[in-house]
Amino acid sequence: MTNGQSQSDKNEKKIHEILKTLLFLLQTGETLNYAALVIACAALLYEGYSTTDDIDTSMKNIGISSFGSFSDGILMQNVCAGVIIAFNALNIIIQLILFVLWFFQIRVPSHPEEKEKKKKDFNKTMMVSSIVAGIPTFVCLILLSVYRNPDLNEDKATVKSAMKTSLENNFLSDDTYSSNMISNEWNKFFMKHRCCAVDAVFGTTNDFDNTPWCTTSGSCQQTNSQIPKTCCKYSTTSDFSSARSGCHSSVSSTSYYETGCFRYVFEELEKLRTRRRNKINVVLGLGGAALVIMIFTICYNVRLLRKRNEDTCNKA
Repeated sequence: MTNGQSQSDKNEKKIHEILKTLLFLLQTGETLNYAALVIACAALLYEGYSTTDDIDTSMKNIGISSFGSFSDGILMQNVCAGVIIAFNALNIIIQLILFVLWFFQIRVPSHPEEKEKKKKDFNKTMMVSSIVAGIPTFVCLILLSVYRNPDLNEDKATVKSAMKTSLENNFLSDDTYSSNMISNEWNKFFMKHRCCAVDAVFGTTNDFDNTPWCTTSGSCQQTNSQIPKTCCKYSTTSDFSSARSGCHSSVSSTSYYETGCFRYVFEELEKLRTRRRNKINVVLGLGGAALVIMIFTICYNVRLLRKRNEDTCNKA
């Protein structure tokens, strides 16, 4: 063997070692990035359920079942986040198991060829696991970018009309124990979300004028009330009946919730949309980084596998 060949072999060995080190770093970085992606998607899911469910439940209790395209957009975001969590969590578990197995196997005395075969199998399995997780992740990242900012304005008129109809058809009494469950839920809505009526109340003429409470079977006229006692500030389910008459009779400013429930709901949904959009931006950033690292990892894997195959052929 000449000095030139010896030097060439040394260089090849150095390149081989560098490739292995880079591959290990990439695989470690890929696993950590997947973990960060799973956490970001979990935060996105929690943001949806913690806020949307609260408003959704209150709205469903008064007979409003959906926010149309906005609800569809939130649902799609949650589905995509769930898919990303499922595939990437599984990928992380597989990669951690492989790392542990590889760590112990390389320390077991064995024939160099057998050890080389184990390394090949390890790299192939890591690569397949990354690809299996990467494809649905990539699809869901595209969908998240499409549904990143669901439209709130499209269904405002429909939701407002449905809220008005629900109030005008069902509001029988300003208490929480009437014969109409929707009427009771409206009163709970006012106290829980600190709003009043559908549109903001500015005086004695308001959304309650056309409800059964003021036109037929209610006590609006008997108690000389212009708004329900449940609209008075600081009212709770245990003491709303003792609300000051200056609030519900004369509708004096600052004594009742001046924000309309329609405005309240959509302001909360706008805040939710902004928070979710920010979290989706984080998910997209981490997802993009994960895909780039995955591509580099696959390329290094292929290069390393080819090198090992060449070395095996040369030895043969």
